[in-house]
Amino acid sequence: MRLRIAFFAAVLACVASLPLQAQVKYRSSVQATYRANTAEAAAVKRWLIDRASRTEQGQLLGDFDRLGETTVRVDTPSSGNTFSDPYPPVPLPAGGSPGQTIGISSCGGGISQQWVYLWVGTSGNGGWVLQSYSFTRVKSCASNA
Repeated sequence: MRLRIAFFAAVLACVASLPLQAQVKYRSSVQATYRANTAEAAAVKRWLIDRASRTEQGQLLGDFDRLGETTVRVDTPSSGNTFSDPYPPVPLPAGGSPGQTIGISSCGGGISQQWVYLWVGTSGNGGWVLQSYSFTRVKSCASNA
């Protein structure tokens, strides 16, 4: 028991001795949901199609004709406690900053879809890279069941 207490005290002392910046990671998030067939939902659809990956058969990854209500979330890492993300996140940015992510989810026509993009590169030179995509048939978009 004393050994465990001494171990945890040593770990706590090491963590406490780190500069505050090393202990705390800031991340700002902005999220908005858009109804289907709105100008904002159309802008998100265009953004997705412009960056769409293709399957081995050459088809776009995503069923863009069945987008319903669409939620967009933009997460931005920050070195300080200042948050400068605009709200709402549409129009979606053409550029980004290292570590920034954009998550888009939509459900319509019995299909639930999710995309996650990561900005890879520097703030001035890089691109949005698809990290994950999911496609699920659902009975109801209200419950995603």
